[in-house]
Amino acid sequence: MTALLRPDREGIYKCTLEVYDGCAAPVQRTFDVAVAWEQECVTRAEEQRLSFATPLLFMLGLMLLFGMSFLPPLSWTHPRQVMLDAMAAAAARRNAEYKAVLHAEAVVDKPRLQSAAEREAFNAHERRLARRAAAKATAFQGAPAAAIAGATSPGPLSPGGSVPTPTS
Repeated sequence: MTALLRPDREGIYKCTLEVYDGCAAPVQRTFDVAVAWEQECVTRAEEQRLSFATPLLFMLGLMLLFGMSFLPPLSWTHPRQVMLDAMAAAAARRNAEYKAVLHAEAVVDKPRLQSAAEREAFNAHERRLARRAAAKATAFQGAPAAAIAGATSPGPLSPGGSVPTPTS
């Protein structure tokens, strides 16, 4: 019988062997196995660990340096901080100019836009009245004309029109 022991640490391991043939009482025997690694094995393990750790530490150092390049400088006289302040001032000036242009365009275009909006509201009301009249004409086909007399009255927004009053 062969047993394979692959320890991951040095030390003393306790192994128990039990033999049972099916008839007699089982026989147990305990062994103490002392594991001590050879120096060659320890050296190879250290080399393996260093071959993994060195590139990892190098990459982490590069990432740290790259990340630190995005941090703001600690001194207000630092050239990068002066550049950031100048860029912020230029962006604020551009935004102010853009807002002034938008305001000037709004002031100039207000009468045109206002009349276009009023015209669109009037046209929408006229379209609504035409659709309503068409719907009433479809709904009351064959009905007496007196029943649909209010269908063609001018609306409140049309020129010369007034608000229709209900009749009793």
